[in-house]
Amino acid sequence: MKRRDLVLIGLSGLMSGSIFLYLKVSVAEFPFMFVAMARLILGTLILLPVIHLLRAPWPRLGEIWRPLLWVTVIGLVIPAPLMALGTSYVPSGAAALTIATMPALTALMASTVAEDTHYDRRYLAFSIMLGLLGVAFLVGPEAIGTGRDYVLGIGILLVSSLTYSIGAVELKRRLKGPQATILAVLQMSLAAVIVAPLGIVSFAADPPGTLDNDLLVAIAALLALGVVGSAANFFLFTYLVMNAGPTAATYVTLISPVIAVLLGAAVLGEALDWRIAASLVLIMFSLATLMRSWQKPVVAVAAGDPQIARPARADP
Repeated sequence: MKRRDLVLIGLSGLMSGSIFLYLKVSVAEFPFMFVAMARLILGTLILLPVIHLLRAPWPRLGEIWRPLLWVTVIGLVIPAPLMALGTSYVPSGAAALTIATMPALTALMASTVAEDTHYDRRYLAFSIMLGLLGVAFLVGPEAIGTGRDYVLGIGILLVSSLTYSIGAVELKRRLKGPQATILAVLQMSLAAVIVAPLGIVSFAADPPGTLDNDLLVAIAALLALGVVGSAANFFLFTYLVMNAGPTAATYVTLISPVIAVLLGAAVLGEALDWRIAASLVLIMFSLATLMRSWQKPVVAVAAGDPQIARPARADP
């Protein structure tokens, strides 16, 4: 992995961590489907000028529209509204910790569906176990006692994490030709068109109240969600998937849970109890174990025994 990719993973992790704060504030005033729609539309409006400035060549849509539609639905249309809905039921820090299961799920999908052999199955299984145990701490007896909505929210977020993971693997498998920038704007715009009718209906059925300070803060959070959480972060994520691989791209969640938990406590006053702490530790260990499960590809030695292999040279 190149140093540039590592820097972009860190930046995307910081952006991803703030998404849950913006979501939590937004869904307090707006319907979750409208939040998802606004996020996608704002992201599209920002990415389109970027594509124009970069003068990136557009692919022939007639050749890629079927895989593009599938990747968009499974990777954006389904998980984006679910993420907003799930966050409305749980604290933003708990939402981030649940979504942090995405790298392990992505690795599982890549090693099975995509037949990616760059993983040590033992470490991968242990990573998944730790991640699920971390989520189990969030949904323990005390959490269940707080109400069914909390457990429902965690379940919804797990489904969102799973579909995001499938989308990351399918993006790498089915759309190898177009540039990352083009894919980002095509996915975002197509998802916005699909989600828009439901977003408009939900807003009409449940409009926000009077224009007070809470609503103004929610509007600001919604704008930040579109700029940071959709345009900038989705562009970076798509770039990383296409250049560093789907699992490497999801390493951003190694940083985002910490940022999300700290922001939730500092800005929203969310409690930092033992369940959150235990879940954070377990999920961080899960992500660290996942990194350990990655095995560098090998190449055959040019001279000597052709059956002997050596590790491929790492990127500088």
